[in-house]
Amino acid sequence: MLHVSGLAKSFPPRVIFKNVSFDLDAGSVLHLEGRNGAGKTTLLKIIVGLLPQTAGKIIFAGGAGRKLCEYLAADGDGFFAQLSAWDNLCWWAKLKNRSFDANEIQPALQRVGIRFPRGLAVGFFSTGMKRRLSMARLLLSPSPLWVLDEPLAALDAEGAQLFSALLSQHIDSGGAALIVSHTAFASLQPQRLELQHA
Repeated sequence: MLHVSGLAKSFPPRVIFKNVSFDLDAGSVLHLEGRNGAGKTTLLKIIVGLLPQTAGKIIFAGGAGRKLCEYLAADGDGFFAQLSAWDNLCWWAKLKNRSFDANEIQPALQRVGIRFPRGLAVGFFSTGMKRRLSMARLLLSPSPLWVLDEPLAALDAEGAQLFSALLSQHIDSGGAALIVSHTAFASLQPQRLELQHA
């Protein structure tokens, strides 16, 4: 699904990382590890196309490119504060050229525990509820590769358990995930890759 070879990133004069290589196959999880500042978030942003690499290759299965990816950032949710959860998901679907029956939205919101009035603006959501809304977006995504930066951040114990179940379902159905997290998701038997300071 994803082949990375000799990847490097510099913010001159500093080299963030170099010679990063891995393969991520369908039905598998890669847990990216490393100390603070090792470049974990930077690597994820390169994979999804938000930053250019300095060197190396990123090859997606079948030449499909980054449309394979669904990205969950650690430092922002990407939602419009003035729009409702419903309208945010509809906007996201248009951005992704995703066509779906609007009847899919309500079950996805209910599954992640969002039962607010349909018109309530996301700006009134807590950080944890915004994270749950991100989970609903993952549920509705057609992308087989989930790129997840601290996906459990701000979630309570119930939310973390729910996310783990959704991730397991995604992997069991042939999806893949690249994860930066302080939680190891050991039950999924992830591959591990440790980034070292260059």
